[in-house]
Amino acid sequence: MTGTQRNRALLDHLQHAGHLAGLWRPAFEAMPRHRFIPDQVWRHGERTPVDREADADSWWELVYRDEPVITQRAPDGTPTSSSSKPSMVAAMLGHLDPQPGDAVLEIGTGTGWNAALLTHRAGPGRVTTLEVDPAVARSAEQSLRQTDQSVRVVCADGERGWPGAAPYQRIVLTCSVRAVPAALLAQSAPGAVIVAPIWGAGLARLTSEGNGTAQGRFVAGADFMPSRALGAAVVRPTGPSWKSPTELDPRCVADLGFQAYVHMRMPGVRLAGEQKDGTYQAWVEDGHGSAAHADGTGAVWEWGERALWEELEKAHTDWERANRPGPEQYRVTAGPDGQRIDLAR
Repeated sequence: MTGTQRNRALLDHLQHAGHLAGLWRPAFEAMPRHRFIPDQVWRHGERTPVDREADADSWWELVYRDEPVITQRAPDGTPTSSSSKPSMVAAMLGHLDPQPGDAVLEIGTGTGWNAALLTHRAGPGRVTTLEVDPAVARSAEQSLRQTDQSVRVVCADGERGWPGAAPYQRIVLTCSVRAVPAALLAQSAPGAVIVAPIWGAGLARLTSEGNGTAQGRFVAGADFMPSRALGAAVVRPTGPSWKSPTELDPRCVADLGFQAYVHMRMPGVRLAGEQKDGTYQAWVEDGHGSAAHADGTGAVWEWGERALWEELEKAHTDWERANRPGPEQYRVTAGPDGQRIDLAR
């Protein structure tokens, strides 16, 4: 099967599943994912690389699966750059909804694929993409040049934005942040759309008011790598652990409404969960050294000074008392002094 055929099959799947709007299909057809993926990559959660030269079949199969692809690792093995899963890329572009001629700012260039898709829609020279890692920026710039995409690639701290091309009608972040950075709000035009993964809460879509503030709602779940600034500030749990029983179903962490409620009630706390070893398991961490892991057997392991799972249980009780509000019922307000999440009345 050729790359074109694999791409077409993936797009058919995404469109049938409702992830890919017909408006965006021409961009995905013109800018196939494989043209932006390095020869050596990793599956999410695995340490053995998939090498295009050594195992071409596995490489092609991974590239055209609807899953993220790790494209860079730190010396200790920690993923530092990736290509997001195609369904999430398509969903974010749909929420961003750039129009031809819009000035677009992307934070987190990665492979350059998203910038290429944006340029196909907004037009040549209308997209500025910021990447903090020099090696990643160079690789993306080379891929974009080979696909004849006129994109401004800047190696810079994305949280500071790029005033040289402001104001922007569309701003999209492909990394998680605790709050939409004030610099990006200041560089947004009145009515601009901002799409950002909020660490621990989900994907927010906000509309700029043109005065350094923006308001919006959560529109989807999102589990993105943290921005370099956020990642450097996160303290991973260490030290002794303790075990306790729980009656709370770990699958609650997958509910988008509960995720948003937790972010409102326990700011900065991140939830994650997955089916693993025959059970659904959940992880909770506050980024300051405390964490909890529910293994799906009725037991919870905790680390650090904060009893996070106990807090989560109380939050879940209160969320149910509030009639389990969904993600669309929360209002996100971002401004120069930070971000606030509350239940819209």
